[in-house]
Amino acid sequence: MITQPPPPVPASQAIHDLRDMLHVVAACAEAATRDLTPGTDTYENLVDIRAAAGRATKVVEELARAPGVVAEPPAPIDVNASITNFLQVLQRQAGNRAEVVLEAAPGKLLSAIEPHSLDHALLNLVVNAVDAIGRGGVITITTEDAGELIRIVVSDTGSGMDEDTLARAFDVRFTTRAAMGRRGMGLATVRRLVDTIGGSVSAMSNPGVGTRVTILLPTHGLMNALRGGD
Repeated sequence: MITQPPPPVPASQAIHDLRDMLHVVAACAEAATRDLTPGTDTYENLVDIRAAAGRATKVVEELARAPGVVAEPPAPIDVNASITNFLQVLQRQAGNRAEVVLEAAPGKLLSAIEPHSLDHALLNLVVNAVDAIGRGGVITITTEDAGELIRIVVSDTGSGMDEDTLARAFDVRFTTRAAMGRRGMGLATVRRLVDTIGGSVSAMSNPGVGTRVTILLPTHGLMNALRGGD
């Protein structure tokens, strides 16, 4: 009698969820260092946390590639629900310096972006906005159904940027806060995260008015069609 090998085991939901949580840990640790002076104990502890989360993520990714584990295309996420679930973390990062408000389009907005990528992108944008606001402002996250695209806009009531600063805002090496030990504004990271699924990001800003960053994500239906799905 020939024994048939067991069918491949689908990638564990636990592995997927753990990876998402580790990305959030790393992103929050990175964001928290922005208000600290490099070399201080708290700053270095957060750097260690981020590094440990990065190493743990690599271990999880190795588990996902283990024999018998089938890599599955990412399940669609509801952008509105994902942002709503992450809103408390964003408000915690803003603290008492700014209020984070979500103005969500009605219904579900399904995208193939990984939840941790969306969380990380929004976290970077909120931290940037808090830096620009200083204290007492509002950060508004708006979602919109734009046909085959999902539009996410993060706007703030901060100090804004002049044309020269805006032109360099997506440069990973550019920062307006070098004296605080910061190496970039986070917008390059946002672009990289959004680019992974064929999305785009742009920014508009005026001094004294604030900044408006727009993310366009392909819907899950569009991504499925491009992959030749049903």
